[in-house]
Order: sequence, then C-alpha cells, then structure tokens
Amino acid sequence: MYTIKISDSIECTMSKPSKEPSGYFFKGVLAGLLSNIENKDVVVEEVKCIAKGDECCLFIARIGK
Repeated sequence: MYTIKISDSIECTMSKPSKEPSGYFFKGVLAGLLSNIENKDVVVEEVKCIAKGDECCLFIARIGK
C-alpha cells in the first residue's frame, strides 16, 4: 500500500469548491505508474481533496493480486 500526499494540486485547486474529490488526472497517472512499477493492478482512491476544503490531497494506492 502506498500513501501519497499532495499539498498544492493545481487540478484540485482549480476545482474548488466541490463536494467530491477532483484529482482524476493525477489519480489515473498514479495508478498507471504504480501498476507499471509493481507489475500488478493498483487501485487508487483519493480520500482527501483540496477542492473539498481539505488541507491537502491524499491518495491511497492498494496493490491488487
């Protein structure tokens, strides 16, 4: 499992205000990069988001089987 914290995401900053996490592009890039590194499927979830008013964007990446 990986935890990635982004304190200044332009993607999410430009999406303010939002009720949902808005880091779709970064989430996809992160999933692709980690899947390539791990040679397994990786699922990424954005659990905190600047667009929602959180202090940072926080992504949790879980490695599949």
